[in-house]
Formats: sequence, C-alpha cells, structure tokens
Amino acid sequence: MLCLLAGCKGSEPTEYETGLENLKKQEYTQAIENFQNAISEGGHGVQSWRGIGIVKWEQKDYKGARNAFRKALDNNAEKTGTIYNLIGNCDLKLGKAKEALNYYNLGLEQDDVSKKMKKEMKYNIIVAYEKMEDWESAEVKQIGRASCRERV
Repeated sequence: MLCLLAGCKGSEPTEYETGLENLKKQEYTQAIENFQNAISEGGHGVQSWRGIGIVKWEQKDYKGARNAFRKALDNNAEKTGTIYNLIGNCDLKLGKAKEALNYYNLGLEQDDVSKKMKKEMKYNIIVAYEKMEDWESAEVKQIGRASCRERV
C-alpha cells in the first residue's frame, strides 16, 4: 500500500543499479560483486565493466582498473575520450608511459572530449614523454600548450 502512495516502481533494483549505489557509498567489495552478478546475468555488461574499473581505480588497483576498462571496450563500449583517458591514467600509474601516450592520443581524437579533459590529457601526454625520458617531445608539447594559452 505504501508503494502505491509513494509511487514505487514495483520491482527490485537490478544488480547493476545496486552496484552503482554501493559504489556511491564506497562499499567497493559489494559493488564489485553486484557488477559481476550483473555481467553474469547478461545485463548492463559494458556499464558493469566500467563500474568495476572505477571501483578498482578508487582502490588504487590500476592494473585491475585497466583490465576492466579494456573489457568494457572489448564488449563494445562506446569509444569515448573518457574511457581512453581512464585507461591512459591507469597505464601512467603502472609505469607504462608509451601505452598511456597511445590512449591519450586516442582520447583526444574523440568527439565527446570536454575542454577540461582535453587539457588534462595534453598535460598527461607531457608527463608520459617525461617518464619515457623523451625530453624533446615533452618540451615541444609544453611549448604547444603554452602557445595555446597565449591565444586564449
């Protein structure tokens, strides 16, 4: 009766929805379990892999996060600047600067990239070049960023 008055949906939340709630509450172990259940049940697979990736990132498990984001892409996730940026960030944290550079460049090619994210990825490209000790490329990218700021 209370649900009729309050306008309840009448159905239990999906494993994916429960995983999102647990992610928001920082209940990471439970969130991963919910997302894995959603994948097993065949629902929200791509979103669940991204959810697992975010949980792993929050837990500083960068290899696990990278694997989950790649799994989302392998399952036909939309190729967005955000997902490429996240994978690039994981690679940078894992000391894989060359791989990170590749993902940042892929991210910059996407249509959905905001100015803020574009700025972040361009900065991280410089960091990747520095980690590879490619000082010349890092300097060229830094000069390019500076000239862009001057034009604004």
